[in-house]
Amino acid sequence: MKVFMDSLAQLERVMTHTRDRHGVLSTNVANVDTPGFRAQDLEDPSFESKLGLALEKTDSRHVDGGGSVGGASSVEISDDRTPRGDGNTVSLETQMAKLEENRVRFGAASTVVSRRLALLRYVVTDGNG
Repeated sequence: MKVFMDSLAQLERVMTHTRDRHGVLSTNVANVDTPGFRAQDLEDPSFESKLGLALEKTDSRHVDGGGSVGGASSVEISDDRTPRGDGNTVSLETQMAKLEENRVRFGAASTVVSRRLALLRYVVTDGNG
């Protein structure tokens, strides 16, 4: 049960990060025409390794799921291109691609959470649903 709850907590952190990153990326899109605005991104330690932490390593031949989930997200300047004449570094195409990638990550994490909760519901009701 501990592994189950730990994995839900990790997935919650992934979903929180993607939600926060969406806000930062949306701000970039909103400021695509703002003179002097520099594109930003919310950096986070490896997303994929966090999802892998839900797997328990029970044999020395298993692939390690990753490290700890710790590590805070931080907003960093993420210039998409060299500044235009007005100093703006936002590329609308790059930001839209990042938003789509972020949407897919959130969707994957929420699907895993939904399935785990459905499994828990199934177990609690003895399969009588």
